Amino acid sequence: MRAPERFLEHAVQAELAPWLLPPAADIGVWCAAFGNQQPLHLDIGSGYGRFLLGMAALYPDINFIGLEYKPERVLRIARAARQQRLSNIRLL
Repeated sequence: MRAPERFLEHAVQAELAPWLLPPAADIGVWCAAFGNQQPLHLDIGSGYGRFLLGMAALYPDINFIGLEYKPERVLRIARAARQQRLSNIRLL
């Protein structure tokens, strides 16, 4: 049994299963959103997007998901990604 499966098996025994997702849960949803199966990185609290945009430009072979609370910042990052032609960024 692989380590992630052992981890989840233990979690079920510990009654934590409702709060946990398997490591590859719904990866197909993200692959469809990006149109490829590149690795995913998550940026929580993307702010004005400096880090997210910089990383996406440096690593075009990695997909980046930016999570930001403020809608105006999400739009700002989206505009910058479009301007820089970064196809490896999605925002929530």
